[in-house]
Amino acid sequence: MISRNACYWIWITLSIGYNNPKVKRISEMYSDVSAFYYGGISEWRLCGIFSQRELEKFSSTRLEDAQKIIDRCIECNYSIICIDDELFPTCLYNIECPPALIYVNGTMPDVDNTFSIGIVGTRRATKYGIENSYRFAYALSKYGTIIVSGGALGVDGASHRGALATDGITICVRGCGLNCSYLRENADIRSTIPKRGAVISEYPPDETPRNYYFPARNRIIAALSDGLLVMEAGKKSGSLITANLAAEQGKTIFALLGNNSPQNEGSNTLIKEGLAIPVTDFMDILCEFDNLYATDDELEY
Repeated sequence: MISRNACYWIWITLSIGYNNPKVKRISEMYSDVSAFYYGGISEWRLCGIFSQRELEKFSSTRLEDAQKIIDRCIECNYSIICIDDELFPTCLYNIECPPALIYVNGTMPDVDNTFSIGIVGTRRATKYGIENSYRFAYALSKYGTIIVSGGALGVDGASHRGALATDGITICVRGCGLNCSYLRENADIRSTIPKRGAVISEYPPDETPRNYYFPARNRIIAALSDGLLVMEAGKKSGSLITANLAAEQGKTIFALLGNNSPQNEGSNTLIKEGLAIPVTDFMDILCEFDNLYATDDELEY
């Protein structure tokens, strides 16, 4: 499925980049984004929100380049869901800086009407972190929870695997294009997830990773999650960026209780400073949401 206005939104991202709050302003100002494109330079100036450099980029960027990306998605059987499409998640639209569109391999789950938990943590997870990431994701999935993570090594990969082990639904949010071979070690996960959920990205299919793509990616993980669980995170971990973004979005933050190892320094600090609820069991998370998703039954996991 390719959104009707995909060509124009891709053209906008090629012009002014990704993670740009002006995307939301455009969506608010124009009921049909094609009117923005065909309005030309005089229309773009009248908006009053674009720099001279951005105006020049609009003028020099070709719609044909956006169409090439659409053709690539059709070739790969990827969907494109744009910010003005009814299938675009409301929880994602409501953040300060939503993506103009998301490229989807698989079927985008209904995150607006299904309980979801993001699980993040270090790539250099200990055995304790790996086992708990898998265990929490497995048990939460048993209760119909969507598991959201970033597809990285360590905590992310174990979380996706835990969800897949129960035939649960999981979303992998990439910090590069869907076709990128980055992190080959988790290629099997990325090939399996589309059968039970979706691998998504705001970047075109063949876009290679850049350092600043990953912090930007984290805002999407936070937005798609009703709550965020930090497993093991060092004091400079990218997972803390995700936790801060989730807190700014009003999400509930959880952190696994850990020892005093470097892998737990950041997550333990979240707990000590009262920014995260300490957890040792998946029921600690479910019960925090007014028991709407918990039962008295015992799960074997």
